[in-house]
Amino acid sequence: MIIAGKEITPDFLLAVKLGLVPGFSSMNKFGRRAAATSGNDLWAPGGLNSNYITTAIPVEIDSTSANDATGGTGMRTARVYGLGENWENQSEVCPLGGLTPYVLQNNYMRVFRIEPLTGGSLRTNAGNVIVQPQGGGITLSYVLAGKGQTQQAIYCVPGGHTAYMLNWYVGIADTNKNGELAQFELLTMNNANGDGIWAVKGDASCYNIGTSSAERVYGIPSGGFSEKTDIRINVSAVTSPVTVIGGFDLLLVENGYINV
Repeated sequence: MIIAGKEITPDFLLAVKLGLVPGFSSMNKFGRRAAATSGNDLWAPGGLNSNYITTAIPVEIDSTSANDATGGTGMRTARVYGLGENWENQSEVCPLGGLTPYVLQNNYMRVFRIEPLTGGSLRTNAGNVIVQPQGGGITLSYVLAGKGQTQQAIYCVPGGHTAYMLNWYVGIADTNKNGELAQFELLTMNNANGDGIWAVKGDASCYNIGTSSAERVYGIPSGGFSEKTDIRINVSAVTSPVTVIGGFDLLLVENGYINV
């Protein structure tokens, strides 16, 4: 396949990941939700992620455990990734204060990843680590206790970029094989004009007897999804609560990039 004059091969994608191809970058997002019901997005807190902010706001990070703090046994510092007021990529290192929120230095439109950096003897986070607006109210990003990593198949294309989806997958993470049926939708919303709507870009289903996963690999990449486009995987229907997993791989190309 060809994107922006580049042949997309495994070697090329590795070079992109290593930062060796000007104008190109990549993003992998994956999510998990235990006991998901119909309407759940694939992220650890559960429920529908409806936190699509239209103006960058101050945010804070804290934990449900006092051990996630400097000198504690859990997570001590983390890097938070998201989009700033102009939808640009930004990240910063945050010292955790356990139950006491730490207010980040930058304002954010989106927060899509919390990456652990240092920790104590537990070698993981003791409690649920949460990024939310300053003062609380809604959850923007979330690390389930003991996981040490965000699990959210949710992303927004940064300003100045176009995203091409290479593949996405879903599955039922349940070993009982009781015949649960789960249906999934890949959804996007373009926020370029502030009045976007969600649109289905793909669907899949899993029947939990023998086959409990599905993967969509594109011969021609899906997209391009323009800057400010939100992307998520949603459980559109499920016959009974079940743990679900899923994720996607994106190739990001800087707008106007031409290799001569």
